[in-house]
Order: sequence, then structure tokens, then C-alpha cells
Amino acid sequence: MTILFRYLATDLIRNTVLATVTLTLMVTIGGGISQLFAAKHVGAGKLVGIVLMMMPMAVVVSLPIGALFSAAITYGRASHDNELTACRAAGVDPKTLLRPVLLLGVLVSIVWLTSLNFLIPRLMWSIEKTTRKDILSFVTNQLIDGKALSYGSFTLRASSCVEVSPDDVEEAVDGDSQFLYLTGVAFMEDERGYLQRAGTAASMILAVSDTESSPQVSVLLRNGRSYDANRMQFLEFDRQRIGPIDVPMPIVRSLRFKSLPALLSYHRDIALIPEIKPLVAELKENLRAHYFVTFVESEMQKSKGESISLSMLAEDGNWLTIDAKRAAIGPQRREVLLHDLTIRPKKKGGDQRGRMTAKRAKLRLQQPIDSDDVKLELVLIASDGSLTKKDALRDDAAEDLLLFPFAMQDAMASPYRSFINDGFAELTELHYLNRPHALKLNPELAKAQQRISIKAAYYAAQVRSELHMRLTVSLAWLPIITIGAILGIRIRSGQMLVAFIASCIPCACLAVLMLVARSFAEHPVNGNTGVAMFWGATILFYGISWFFGRYVLPR
Repeated sequence: MTILFRYLATDLIRNTVLATVTLTLMVTIGGGISQLFAAKHVGAGKLVGIVLMMMPMAVVVSLPIGALFSAAITYGRASHDNELTACRAAGVDPKTLLRPVLLLGVLVSIVWLTSLNFLIPRLMWSIEKTTRKDILSFVTNQLIDGKALSYGSFTLRASSCVEVSPDDVEEAVDGDSQFLYLTGVAFMEDERGYLQRAGTAASMILAVSDTESSPQVSVLLRNGRSYDANRMQFLEFDRQRIGPIDVPMPIVRSLRFKSLPALLSYHRDIALIPEIKPLVAELKENLRAHYFVTFVESEMQKSKGESISLSMLAEDGNWLTIDAKRAAIGPQRREVLLHDLTIRPKKKGGDQRGRMTAKRAKLRLQQPIDSDDVKLELVLIASDGSLTKKDALRDDAAEDLLLFPFAMQDAMASPYRSFINDGFAELTELHYLNRPHALKLNPELAKAQQRISIKAAYYAAQVRSELHMRLTVSLAWLPIITIGAILGIRIRSGQMLVAFIASCIPCACLAVLMLVARSFAEHPVNGNTGVAMFWGATILFYGISWFFGRYVLPR
């Protein structure tokens, strides 16, 4: 029995290796992968390195198909040569002859699952880093060749360009940036095919920043003229900034190429996805502004007039009382305008030391808002004293600033935290958009919140779909390879064409079922149906392999 097991296992391994190598060469050299990088972004030298890095990925993709083909041709040839008939005549149970192919199926499933969750994501990250390194040279070559650069709705041309060091650039750009200095610039902006703006500039600084999600381009135009198509007027400017604009990459690590730890973290908190992070930050900013303005409006209603009295907790832990004779909410509902105000410490006994007055002031959230460390700032205009400075301010345009941590203002922060902990956790559920909620935003912010919710729901469905797809497909290779071996035995042919047809039948069934399941699983409404189809297809293949082994193989 050991000799027979070794004989079949050796034949299986040899055929699997040959089939996998052949399929890998067909995928890579035949143009399946190399066409992704056809002479656009990556230089010839790095293109070779990218193809070499993608060879292991091609091997992983080809391995299950090669093992399936090997099982069909190995057992088909043994059946055709009556080797299996001789084994049955010697009293060998036909099911024991499938042990080598069962071990091969287990090995393929383990390799496939491990590669999808760890190997392929690491290779994709290495490939993306390689392609990012050539962005600046690609931009330079495009401009030297007289071709236009197009990023989203922004298109530009330049007569000359030269790379400059960050020390020669006055403007600060976030991230690890590279810079180009361009002269003789012509630019155009359009929206959905309609011209919005066009113009020229004497010079321009183009910054390429490597951010977490994708590279971005920021443009600083100098000494230019532009035509505003909406207003039908010409404008002159000394400096004007455009961007940042996302740079399209020849290959991008989508959720399908994320590692298992990353997918699990996204599954726990969808806000960690790089594409969702800025949207979530914007939503939190809108929510903080909403609760801040709502609190001020409630205080204004208590006074039953235009006057208002606010109690705020300062950074040093002391309470300050802000009394204003007149208050109004700003047009963008992000700041409060105060007139004829008095600021004093909130102490027992009516101690008025440190009292300060001002004719005008603005109470607003800091911009930009950074994570959850947010502060309310009170900008005093033309004040006659200060709690933080010993010298009095002049009556000109000087400003004084008082900061109040948002998290310490319980009347505003408490409902905000309650929504983040309760309502925000349901942001990825589509029914959240259709049920009434205490949060009342203006129409613009409500639409933005709805867009974010829908996008987050779709990303959550994709994460769940990817997790279930990887596990179910990996588990399904074991019964599929077993079915291929049994079909080879029943067909009784060692020809490659017959073995190919026998292996294509279960492989095609798996592909069709998984594609249909994925289309359902990646939709938030039908996500549970798709997940059920993933597992149903896998269970179906195990049932078919059991049926073939129980009833078809003995015959």
C-alpha cells in the first residue's frame, strides 16, 4: 500500500508542477499581467521587477487549477491502463486510492488561504511602492514630450520643468513630497465635460505627495490670469493653490488585496478604511459643529431675546461666563457672532477680577479640526483687556484668543459622544438612513451624511464578502480536486484534452457560483444572501464529492 501511495503521489506532484509552471508562464508572458503596466507609468527596469514580484501571485492562482488538471490526468491514465482495476482485483479499496489526491487538496487549500491573506497583500504593497517611486519621472517625461497632464478635472501643460528640492520651496505640503518647477503653464478645469475655468501662469510649483490612500498632486500657480466660465469674467492672481488631487495609479491595492489583519480591523471599524477616513473625519466635524450651534441656539432661546449667557470651561479648568447683548449664528452655521460681550471668571462671591469686555467676538470651532482633540476658540476683536496677557489690547484690528476644549463642554460633547457611540456605529446599516433620528442637520450636511453612510455600507459589504470568499473558496478546492480525480477515473482516459475537459467542469462551476455569490455579497441589501451562497456552494461541492466517492467511484 505504501508503494502504491508513493507511486500515485509522485505522479500527482510531477503533473501538478508541470501544469502550474505552464499556466504561470501563460498568465505572465502571455500578457495577462504584464499588460497592466503597458508603457505608461513604470520604466522598463522596474517593469521587469514588478513582473518578477507578480510571478508568485501567478503561481498561487495557477496552483489549484494545475492540481485539478493533475488529478484528472493522473487518475484518468491509471484507470485507462487498468492499473486501478488491478488494484481492485488485489482487494484494495478504491477509496484508499484517493488518499494522495486528498492530501494534495488539503495542501492546495492551505497554500491558497495563506497566500490570499498574507503573501499576495505583501507583494501588492511592494508593487505599489515600486510604482509610486516613478510618479515624478512619469510627470517629467510627459511634460518634456509636450503631452498634457490630466488629474481628475484638472489638465495642464508647461513649456519647461525642472525638479527642485524641498528646501527651495516656501510652501508646506503634507506627506513625503517631491517638487517640480514649471514655467509657461496653461491649465484648464472642467466638470462633467463642461469648462469651468482656464488660464495661464508664468510659473508653477507641482508637489507630488505620497499619502496613505493614494499619491496626490498639489499645484501652486504664480502670476497668472484665468477665465471663470460660470461668472464669465477674467481674473488676475499672484498665487493660487489647486488640489490636492488624487493621482490615478496603474495598479491599486483594493480591498481584495488587503491582508487578513487589515480586513478584520476594517470589519470591526469601517472608519479605518483609507477611503472612508477623510469622509468620517468630515462627518465628525459636521456633527461637532451641529451640536455646538444647537447648544448656542438653546441658550439664546432661554433668554427669550437677542442676549445670551454662556458658561465655558477653559483649558486651565476654570469656568468662564460669556455675556453678550446680542448674538447671531453665522451663515455657515459653524460660528457664533457676539456683540458687546463681557467675559469673567465664574467664581463664588461675585469676584470680578480678571473681567474683560469686547465690542465684538467670534466663537467658533478650530479649523481644520484634528481628530477628536478639538477646541472652541473665542476671537476677541478690539477688546480692552485680557485674561491671558498683562498688557491691554489696542482698539485697532488686534485679536486675542481664548481656547475651550470641546470635549470638556459637556452640554455639547455629551450628545456628540452619545451619537458616536450609538448612532455612528450603525452608520453602515442602510436602514439607519430611513429611520427618524434626533440629529437634525441642514439639507447640505444631511445629504453629505447620507452619501457617507451609503459609501460606508458598500465598503462594509465588500469587506464581509472578501472574508467569506477567501475562506469558502479555499475550503472548496479540496472537494473540487477530489471530483476531478473521480471524473478522470470514470472517463478512463489519459489524454490531456480529456483531462482538461474533466478538470474544467468543476472549476467552471466554482467560478460561476462564486461570482454570483460575490455580486450579491458586495451589495449591502443582499449581503446575507451572498454570504449564504458562498457557504452553500462550498457545502454543495463537499456533498457532490461525497456522492461521487460513495456511489460513482465503486462502479
